[in-house]
Amino acid sequence: FEYNPHEEKPYTIPVWKNLTELTDKAVKYFEGRMISQKTLNKMKVYTDHEFMPQFQKEVDVICFPYFFNEKLINIKYRGPKKSFKMVSGAELIFWNIDCLKTNNEVIICEGEIDALTFIEAGYENVMSVPNGANKNLEYLDNCIDLFKPIQKIYIATDQDTKGIELKT
Repeated sequence: FEYNPHEEKPYTIPVWKNLTELTDKAVKYFEGRMISQKTLNKMKVYTDHEFMPQFQKEVDVICFPYFFNEKLINIKYRGPKKSFKMVSGAELIFWNIDCLKTNNEVIICEGEIDALTFIEAGYENVMSVPNGANKNLEYLDNCIDLFKPIQKIYIATDQDTKGIELKT
């Protein structure tokens, strides 16, 4: 593996609203995926209203805040019909990246819901890539050193074309 860092750039930092509410609809959605409200609260997942360009209006969204060293770095919004967006201009990092500080093995998933499933099952050493199964791995630039003490990395991706590309 040859590592070639990208140019450093300034990032937008989103404002933390400290929302902890989840709509009943969101709780039922996650319960259907066997993810408890306790796990959602632990990971600071919440619901809000956000303008989604796919619909050209504000819609109900599930929010996945991305923290690093307990500081908010980005937020991924998941809206209806698998619509997604992140804070424009914010840094891309792994979701739950802080798990690298306390573990020597890590599981890397394609999405936050995949990571939540592992967390629900008792695995705290799991994180998700920020932009799904995508070939753009620029987000590794600012955190590559955090992987130095990691002894084993498990890649848990889907077995579709994108998942296989991310794995390789």
